Amino acid sequence: MTKHILGIHISDNRIICVECKLGSGISANKIAKIDLRQGVVVNGTIADPTFLAESIVEMLAKMEVLSAKTIVNIPVNLAEVKCIPTEINYLSATPDQIEWEMRHHINESPEEFSFSAFSLPGSTILTAVRKQVIDSYSQVLEKAGLLVEAIDPEQIALFNLVSVAVGSKPKDSLAVVDIEIPFSQVIYFERGNFGCGGKLFTPPELFGLGEGKKTWREFGEDISATISMTLDAQKQLNPTAVPEKIVFCGRKIKEDIAATIAGKVGLQLIQYNDLTKKRVKVKAHRHGLEPAELSIALGLAAHGIVRA
Repeated sequence: MTKHILGIHISDNRIICVECKLGSGISANKIAKIDLRQGVVVNGTIADPTFLAESIVEMLAKMEVLSAKTIVNIPVNLAEVKCIPTEINYLSATPDQIEWEMRHHINESPEEFSFSAFSLPGSTILTAVRKQVIDSYSQVLEKAGLLVEAIDPEQIALFNLVSVAVGSKPKDSLAVVDIEIPFSQVIYFERGNFGCGGKLFTPPELFGLGEGKKTWREFGEDISATISMTLDAQKQLNPTAVPEKIVFCGRKIKEDIAATIAGKVGLQLIQYNDLTKKRVKVKAHRHGLEPAELSIALGLAAHGIVRA
């Protein structure tokens, strides 16, 4: 039986929703985007849940979706992700032990957080999100009449997408840079294993969404520095890691900026469409979106493949 699921990416300025058919890959059957007025979501925090729920209902009515099953994002700045290398049996530990590990990572009271973990061939991925944040996102979707199957941090959604795109035996090591407002992020994909890298503020004025004086050149330098720190940290954990390629997703940045960043960090620039063309089928241009802008929403839907 074909499985359909919604991936809903909520950010400060817009909502992107994809209804996907899942199999060995992802096929986005229906896509929608709705812009949000300023102040509905602020730095990832939902400030006007009623308006947000109404916006989602409006969007879904236009899409005529087949499924109410939904996976939604937690913004990168509201989730903590820790990657523990080589300890492949870590999940045999008790919940108290996992909580102890994350408590030392977040340095805050664990009672306020929800913890989860999953294992990869060479590492265990731990996540921590405030219960209040999870509740606020869940309540909005439930108010919109949706069934929340899972809530994934955006870092994990990117991992899901790349895992599906490159298949079960990936040959390359990738730095993946997701450009989003208000925060961009870097993850590292080392032949199937996952490294969670740095995050940085994205100047909204570069995309015509605010006022400021930041330039593309300065933002490019910030991205280069974040990538370099991510790769240096990954090499400390895994000295045999050999970075090879870089791909950009999320909001579109200028091609010359992307090429300059790739040159500065010494990685081969590849195109998002070339990365995803084998196992991710989508026609985003019909909806006024670049395919790369759907990355988080598609990665959320891919949860149903990666965790199947």
